[in-house]
Amino acid sequence: MTPLYTNKNGYLGINAIFYFICANSLNKLLLRKELCNWSKGIHIRYNLSHLEKWVRDHLTQVTNVLDTLQPIMQAAHLLQANKQTENDAKHICDTCDKLSMAQV
Repeated sequence: MTPLYTNKNGYLGINAIFYFICANSLNKLLLRKELCNWSKGIHIRYNLSHLEKWVRDHLTQVTNVLDTLQPIMQAAHLLQANKQTENDAKHICDTCDKLSMAQV
């Protein structure tokens, strides 16, 4: 019997689950301004680190699963980033390439 997260094409199921997690989390973050603060950025990043660890422990041969989480990882980074100077704005533009300008 094959594991739940595999199929004949590889890890499509787990990619779909991670895509759903990312899309749902990012949508909630963008729609609720009480979630847009530094401490929530740390909280999100901490939770994502558990997902990353699980992927590294269980899906060692799959490298693109974590790419699915890049938008929410970048949003968490954005919440934690300094936003006071012009250099900070340039740094945000460089590091948040998976987010649209409207999302930033």
